[in-house]
Amino acid sequence: MVSVPGEQDGVAFVRDFYQDHSGVIVTAQVIGLTAAVALLGFVRGLQHSDWVGAAPWVLVSGAAVAGTAVLTAVPPLLLSQVAGSAGDGTVRSLALASDLTDVALFVAIAVFSGAVTVAVNTTWLRAVSAVVALLSGLRAVLLLAGSAALEVAAPMAFIVLVLCLAWSCWRWRGSASE
Repeated sequence: MVSVPGEQDGVAFVRDFYQDHSGVIVTAQVIGLTAAVALLGFVRGLQHSDWVGAAPWVLVSGAAVAGTAVLTAVPPLLLSQVAGSAGDGTVRSLALASDLTDVALFVAIAVFSGAVTVAVNTTWLRAVSAVVALLSGLRAVLLLAGSAALEVAAPMAFIVLVLCLAWSCWRWRGSASE
């Protein structure tokens, strides 16, 4: 969830960025892909917990987050490989694809957070997930408008939500075994 240059940054800047940082970009994308797989396992576990509820929306929307996270890796990986040799149109198209997959990711996060809001029965967790849904949806809209607002806040809010869910799972399992 690190920002990379998008279409609005211009072809020369995008090209230079990806040429100069290709190793870091590939490493970050591999870490992100690994995290997407871990998230899928995590939401599967959430869906099977008693305190989340029976509707499959947490799992379905969580799988959508994992899937869009995979999609967000494709344009940067391609750009890191072809930035030096591709034509301006290709670089511009891949930068735009990177922007659009980020929008899709934040929409998916907003939907997942909304599903958690409806599914859980804990007031504070509902509040956290509702705030994350709002921030993520707003981030998606702002990305479409070309704004960098909430660039740090929305991804960090999602991480906080995942940590809160993990903590709640740990607490629920601890109280269920007593």
